[in-house]
Amino acid sequence: MKKRTIMIFPEFDNMKFIDQLRQKYDPLANKVRPHITLVFPFESDMLKHEICEVLSNRLDAISPRSIAGTRDIDLRPLDVFKH
Repeated sequence: MKKRTIMIFPEFDNMKFIDQLRQKYDPLANKVRPHITLVFPFESDMLKHEICEVLSNRLDAISPRSIAGTRDIDLRPLDVFKH
């Protein structure tokens, strides 16, 4: 089984300031860019495309406007990245 996590990577106008704070206080600042963890690490035999499909189907049912405080967050299509 692979250990996985699900995160979103928002973009803000003040990313330099956020990066400075993370360098000072976040020991993982050099490992992963600023993010919001949606699902903390879990183990799964599912393939990436299977996880993406499940997550995409679940998110399709949620309006961005129904999530408090997200009116300024652009929820772009789901993608997978490697680090």
